[in-house]
Amino acid sequence: MALAERYHRAGGDESVYAIQQEAGPDAAPLLILRTTHTDADHSLFEKQRDSVVSYLTRFERLSTSEGYLMDVFGGDGSLLHRLDARS
Repeated sequence: MALAERYHRAGGDESVYAIQQEAGPDAAPLLILRTTHTDADHSLFEKQRDSVVSYLTRFERLSTSEGYLMDVFGGDGSLLHRLDARS
């Protein structure tokens, strides 16, 4: 949650209440987002994805040179999106 708080202080989307970064396969990080939203609206996902990845690369020194994976879980705990953006 501390990562999400730093993201919010930088102007990030308040509906994202937790961001977790883990080692993924092939040197690509796995990003896990938890949001208050409960629907799988694709345009909302794209906006959150771009905002979070931009923040992490600019301020948290995330390397996306090998791409990344992202799972987004909704307010009810359901998986809303799964993205494989590996190069």
